[in-house]
Amino acid sequence: MDATENLKRVQSTTFIKSITEEAVEAFCRDFEFVEGMIIGADEARGKVNIDEKESEAGAESEKGVEDEKADWSLRALFPRTTGEIRVLLS
Repeated sequence: MDATENLKRVQSTTFIKSITEEAVEAFCRDFEFVEGMIIGADEARGKVNIDEKESEAGAESEKGVEDEKADWSLRALFPRTTGEIRVLLS
């Protein structure tokens, strides 16, 4: 909606739609790259499964603060997926 609002002076609605769709696709490609880097970094650290991390939350409450810092994952900090972004931007 914001993109369309910023292009309101353009006369062609087809052109506006085309520009918006291309921008969304470019953003999603870039986001997919970033998502891949996040997943790759977590895999390299051995933090692959976010669901497993959440299921262990009760057990971790007994661990010290230093252990919690060692068990963080980027995916837990940045949980959005490319699929979710595509839905939000469609």
